[in-house]
Amino acid sequence: MLRDAVAACILTEAATGDPSLDVAAGLWRAGVRLTEWMPDLAGPVRPAQPSPRALLTALHRDVAGPLAATGQIPVDAVAIPRAPGTMPLEGGPGAAPDADALRDRIAALLGLIDLPGAPALVRAAVVHGEMIAARPFSAANAAVGRLLVRYLITRDGLEPTGVAVVDQYAGRAPGAYAAAAAAYASGQPDGVIDWILWQAEAILVGIQEAQAICRSVQAGTTAVP
Repeated sequence: MLRDAVAACILTEAATGDPSLDVAAGLWRAGVRLTEWMPDLAGPVRPAQPSPRALLTALHRDVAGPLAATGQIPVDAVAIPRAPGTMPLEGGPGAAPDADALRDRIAALLGLIDLPGAPALVRAAVVHGEMIAARPFSAANAAVGRLLVRYLITRDGLEPTGVAVVDQYAGRAPGAYAAAAAAYASGQPDGVIDWILWQAEAILVGIQEAQAICRSVQAGTTAVP
């Protein structure tokens, strides 16, 4: 359905009347936006990179915009962190921070995205974990977290092609995803390590899926009947 809609160029509005298509289209738009910041594989050209705040704002607007357009979340919850006293509309591991605690977590998250010298895997895993545990937005935090993983591992050179399907593992085993996120949210060292290992597995699975897709393209077996 999404492929047909993209091919027909009908995704010009946030709401199409089909809630499932709107959600998928929001994720697709965010994924397309990420490619605009990725380097050219055939040469040294590297597009200007967004600031951490602009990065989060753009991705959340793409993903959450359809939710607001269909009335599932307030319009003022799109691309704007939760106000003090406002709890997230989506669940997550543990209690979500509020007020000053939330502000401090967001500041640390933004700082980590551009922190010089941070190991690529650890940066991606912790940024993803913070999006799930701190839930800076009212909704769509986990989805934005997975998009951030793709962006960061490409930007930092861990997976420089940008084709890894890094969110497939979470969808394939949602229970393991939830358990790993809860381990991270516990704040215990072993829990954080478990989460980083889970993230490494997710990236590996995403790379394997990308290889399978590339082989299908080369073989000419991806045509839609």
